[in-house]
Amino acid sequence: MASEPEYYRRTAITRLDGLSQQDHELLHATVDEWLDGCNIASDLAWENEHTQAGVRSIAKDTVQRETGLNSQHSILACHEVVSSIQSCIERRKQGERATQPHFTSKSLTYDRRTLTVFPENEQVSLTVLGNHSRVRADLALPSEDDGYQYQYLDDEDWEYTESTPLFPLLGDTHR
Repeated sequence: MASEPEYYRRTAITRLDGLSQQDHELLHATVDEWLDGCNIASDLAWENEHTQAGVRSIAKDTVQRETGLNSQHSILACHEVVSSIQSCIERRKQGERATQPHFTSKSLTYDRRTLTVFPENEQVSLTVLGNHSRVRADLALPSEDDGYQYQYLDDEDWEYTESTPLFPLLGDTHR
């Protein structure tokens, strides 16, 4: 039996920089809609569904209709809810208390469809609210070329699979 290649997950922590005030506001509005979308999906799925396909089938369209999220971010919100619900189920199996997930952390998930990395320019493009809208930002990387982030940006052996920005994630101080 052939073995599957090993998958290694690495996190390269950085901040975004060089955003206009409008792009900054779009990112924050996207996070707010993401949190609403996760909470809508949690309300719909908590007593009913615990699988990705199940939560997607009962919640994705409602999330997309009631928020400004695009289709892919609506799907990712459903997946986030599934992960939280499954954690609750595991805690209950261990005799711990677990209540319905409620999302308040200023973060959201990006994947290959909603995030593009341009390592040669040290930039990213992120999907935000609106019809196929994106913002482009510089990565605030260490000034020294030996910062660990460079080994992932410059090495073709690593793939970009997802990102979970936390807010405030910006190197600038727009408010």
